[in-house]
Amino acid sequence: MTASVYEGVCLADGKTYALKAFKLDGGLQQSCEGLRDEVTILRAVPDHPGIVQMKEIISTPGCVYLAMELVAGGDLLSPIEERGAYNEQKAMRLFAQMTDAISELHKAGIVHRDLKPENVCFTDKSRNRLKIIDMGAAGFLTEAGLGDLCGTPLYAAPEVTPWFFADPRGPPPPRYDERVDLWSMGVALYVMLSGAAPFDQEQPVEMLMREICRGRLGMSSPDWKHISSPAKSVVSKLLATDPNLRMPMAELREHPWIAEHMRVLANERESLAAKQAAAAEAAVAAAAEDPLMLKFLSYLSRPQ
Repeated sequence: MTASVYEGVCLADGKTYALKAFKLDGGLQQSCEGLRDEVTILRAVPDHPGIVQMKEIISTPGCVYLAMELVAGGDLLSPIEERGAYNEQKAMRLFAQMTDAISELHKAGIVHRDLKPENVCFTDKSRNRLKIIDMGAAGFLTEAGLGDLCGTPLYAAPEVTPWFFADPRGPPPPRYDERVDLWSMGVALYVMLSGAAPFDQEQPVEMLMREICRGRLGMSSPDWKHISSPAKSVVSKLLATDPNLRMPMAELREHPWIAEHMRVLANERESLAAKQAAAAEAAVAAAAEDPLMLKFLSYLSRPQ
């Protein structure tokens, strides 16, 4: 189910939001099911500074709009297309933010399934803060794992590739889990550090899938000459073709290349939470001193 995205201003608060519009024309039942699945995911998304949040659902005849946080700084790929690869320190800081956000999604039992630089956006033109967007392919992880075809071929994990060619009349391929996101993060990091994709995306999809499953990575080009061994280690461990050998999220968070910045992000979140709690307490205290509010609270406490 495809959607168009517009900018809209809320008359109540004056803020600008991204409006994701779904037209409910043709195949109404299928459209509604796809939209319902995405809304269910968005409602379960954790409140995290690195994950875009849904603010409201607006329904009109023939169309449903999801009012989302607006991320106005462009996507992670745009600077690469403009100027080439990120320098390693910038890539490290941005990748740590991505890791922190995806880690929270996984804790909530959500697998994104379409991670790529185009689905990671800067919050503003300073291009220092990121948010993960587009939960259209996301799914809830179950004990049985996940199945069906999702994602973008270049960023698809080897265990997803059989779903690109599955015969609907035959038995389904083996299911997969949240480790597909870790593979996609590895491809994204490769692109961020080198300015190029690890696999030839211009070839037919079937040949691309074979190349992905072979998993032969090249890091000998001049693009990698000044990249540190710890950074290369992260890429290599995330792009292990066997998901059982792929670096898990817990290990990634503690990897020496990003561990320090992961701690910085954790401290920032704790500080923000403390400020929000203090502001909430101050608001309650101010309301309690307001005679009109006290009268209202007294009225609410009366037996009905």
